[in-house]
Parts: sequence; structure tokens; C-alpha cells
Amino acid sequence: MEQDASGGCLGGILLAGYFLPTLISWIRKHPNQTSIAILNLFLGWTFIGWVVALVWAVGAINRYADDLPILETPQRRERDGPFCAEPILANAKVCKHCGRDVVPR
Repeated sequence: MEQDASGGCLGGILLAGYFLPTLISWIRKHPNQTSIAILNLFLGWTFIGWVVALVWAVGAINRYADDLPILETPQRRERDGPFCAEPILANAKVCKHCGRDVVPR
């Protein structure tokens, strides 16, 4: 009876190890988790197939631009340079176009 329990436990551990890439992809909510599971199921018995599925499951997940938060960028205050009339930052001390010193605002 002891033999059967340890054999079942070992079988469960081996099964979990075999489907480790699938488990990782589901935990990480990978967008390709179904494809990873199919690859793992059919080619996981070849060590290369298992490694490919594992690398795919733990790899970077590309998020679409719609999922990313929109970050507000502060408005840059500009003014015309007093000597060359080219736009410069409002708090600039030197004009980037003509190189002359200007008084910051």
C-alpha cells in the first residue's frame, strides 16, 4: 500500500513538471497561453519542445498601447529669443540658436 501512494505522488510531481510551462503561462496570464499549452502537450515529451514552451511562457509579454496608462507630459513654456527671434525655453539663460546670453523669465 505504501508503494502505491509514493508512486502516485511521484507521478503527480512528474506530471506537474511536464506541464510547468503551461502552469506558468496561466499564472502570468500570458496572451498566448493556449498556444503554449498545445505546444507543451504535444511536443513537451521532446526536451527541446518543453524548453521552447518554458522560454515562451516566462518570456516578456508585449502589452498593447491600449493597455498602457496615458502619461501627461508637462507643457513646455517657450518664448522668442530677444536677438534672433527663434523659439527658446522660457527659463533659458543662453539662446541655443545664436549663443547669446538672455535673461530668464
